[in-house]
Amino acid sequence: MFPLLRYFSLTSAGAIIAVTAILTYYEWTQSQSDLADLAGQSNISLARAFSNTIWPIYADRIIAIENGELSEDERLKTVGEIDTAIRTLVAGLPILKVRIYGPNAINVYSSEPSQIGQSRALDERYKFAVESKIATFRMSDRATFYAFEGIVPNKTVVETYLPIVSEDGTVAGVIELYHDVTEKSAELARGAAITAATVFSLLLVLYIALYLIVRRASNVLKQQYAAIEHSRGC
Repeated sequence: MFPLLRYFSLTSAGAIIAVTAILTYYEWTQSQSDLADLAGQSNISLARAFSNTIWPIYADRIIAIENGELSEDERLKTVGEIDTAIRTLVAGLPILKVRIYGPNAINVYSSEPSQIGQSRALDERYKFAVESKIATFRMSDRATFYAFEGIVPNKTVVETYLPIVSEDGTVAGVIELYHDVTEKSAELARGAAITAATVFSLLLVLYIALYLIVRRASNVLKQQYAAIEHSRGC
């Protein structure tokens, strides 16, 4: 006789696990995508505020720094002024790091001073932002991160490149921002876990109800089968 109850139990358990996993994965990826979009758009707005306030004041000196046309004292003075202006703008905001690049992809300012002078010319996302003249962003997890206040552990950040386009259509520079979304990401993870538990519980209740129905049907079939076998024996 076909093992109806066993077949139902195995297939239903597999279906419950699969549905729960799929729905949880979808909920998680969608929420993370929405978070990255939200933080990215926030970064773009803030970077535009930088470009409208800081760039007009320091544009000539930023280009001069990139081209090596300022003395070391002048460069340090300009970088210090930019640092003060940026720290004032980001005070109270979840911004971990800011970088400013000249038109030739040289890091002219960074809230992590050791990165000043480095080139981003080979970075694919940087190149895309410059070539397309469109802001780009991505979300990533960092075991350690050098922020304004120093090295901080276990951060989820949204990194944004915003090209600064001059009146003649050329890219005069790029601003890079790192937005801290660690707490929000953890909150979404808890939400995804609650969703998974809720879905699993509802499916488990449905499974139990159906299991009782199938078990009853299986017992009836067994009785009918036994009756048929008995009649044949007679």
